Amino acid sequence: MSSSADDSRRPPGFGPRQLLGTATVGERGQVVIPAQARKHLDIKPGDHFVVFGNKLQGSVVFVKAEAFTKVAEFFVAKADKLGRIGQEWIDRLNGLYEEDEAAIADDAAAPPP
Repeated sequence: MSSSADDSRRPPGFGPRQLLGTATVGERGQVVIPAQARKHLDIKPGDHFVVFGNKLQGSVVFVKAEAFTKVAEFFVAKADKLGRIGQEWIDRLNGLYEEDEAAIADDAAAPPP
């Protein structure tokens, strides 16, 4: 099995998706993240997370809000650009459609040969 360049920056024994322990939900709904996971993922008191869940699979995913915000900003920036490109194509297609309508009207108005 080959290792990527990314592997050299990772602590030994930790892959990109690794089981880092288990957690229990307390009486007040609080989840304690295992110390090993907090250390490995650089989670500090006061960090905020976006919480995703899949009821059918019974899964919960926590993503650091800071990381989620960066990803969301990236996609919003790309969406704006794609939206502009899409609008340009729509405008071009509408222009072609209008040209076709004008040509059809011209053909209909022209006297027969």
